[in-house]
Amino acid sequence: MAESQREQKIGIAGASTTGTLALTAAAMFPEITLTIAMTPSDFVWQGFMQGKKDGCKEWPVEGESLFSYAGKPLPYMPFCYQHPDYWHCIAAESKRTGDMVNSRKLFDDSEAAHPIEPEEYIPVENIHGKLLLIGAEDDVLWDAARYIHRMEKRLAEKPHECEVETAVYAHGTHFVSRREC
Repeated sequence: MAESQREQKIGIAGASTTGTLALTAAAMFPEITLTIAMTPSDFVWQGFMQGKKDGCKEWPVEGESLFSYAGKPLPYMPFCYQHPDYWHCIAAESKRTGDMVNSRKLFDDSEAAHPIEPEEYIPVENIHGKLLLIGAEDDVLWDAARYIHRMEKRLAEKPHECEVETAVYAHGTHFVSRREC
């Protein structure tokens, strides 16, 4: 068989924001037949920047989606906190809990303030091939376990062509790794 006639397989993987990106891409491109998403969200967030601005290390970009396609922003769920309150929320939670990546309050408050619109969800039912979703209940960055459970429910309710496997651990944090004592 000629090289050009062989079946071509494409996979995509990501963790956290890139896990959300992997899901978004796989939902848009049927040629992706393996999708691995660790600690993803099930919807697109408002865009954000990292660096240094007014004493903040991260801030939302007003009117910007986290992802775009063909030069157009994808529908997104906005953060309820804008600059500089966005970073102040993260810093206060990190200080309160002693965990340097604790931003769950920011994400939970944002979802409570702005119920997710249908077009902001990632249409995971459009994903082809194999789909692996991994998360942990003790994720303090965002509620990846809840997002994964919503995707399971969505896939149970909608026709789809993917073979899904989920792994939601009690412990593993946002990085789904063994916590050292």
